[in-house]
Amino acid sequence: EALQRLGRPVKAIVKHLSDEQLVVAQGRENLERRDLSFIERALFAARLEDHGFARSALTAALAVHKGNLSTMITVARSVPEELIVAIGPAPKVGRPRWEQLAELLPKTGDRWRQAIVSPGFDALESDSRFARALKALSPRQAKKTKQVIKSDTGAPLVQIVQGKDRLQFTIEEKSAPAFGSYLIEQLPEIYAAFRRRADV
Repeated sequence: EALQRLGRPVKAIVKHLSDEQLVVAQGRENLERRDLSFIERALFAARLEDHGFARSALTAALAVHKGNLSTMITVARSVPEELIVAIGPAPKVGRPRWEQLAELLPKTGDRWRQAIVSPGFDALESDSRFARALKALSPRQAKKTKQVIKSDTGAPLVQIVQGKDRLQFTIEEKSAPAFGSYLIEQLPEIYAAFRRRADV
């Protein structure tokens, strides 16, 4: 516009680009303008493939190898776009954690929907939203119960921790120095007595 007012001519080079060339140029421009996160690049690639662009064009646009592009598209297709949009770019979250999230989704039904509408979710920054969603989908750890067996004087003898698949005994050697050795010696007989009782 300024050159128009001055009445000065300007030289311009006009290039006719194919759709694929345009995508490559746009992708490189986006990469140069800002550092796109893994999921932003993955979603960009998946959307372009949905519009019929060849993967050769996408590898050029995103400057990635074919194998990496395949992984990106697989993750983008495995995670609902609604969830990706709700989480946002998550700049500190790389491929391994997105793959972890994608693997959990088929096992957890619509639990992710509950996560993105949970109180305070929208107020979190993007990386924290990802962390909350991942936590909501992760297997819940079974609570361990703890019991302490004490002597007549109140000194702790044995600490028993009951987990989901394990029962753990910790013997306080200071309170009963020889008790651990005695218990180890008696375990075969104790187990045999248990088996006899179970057979009754």
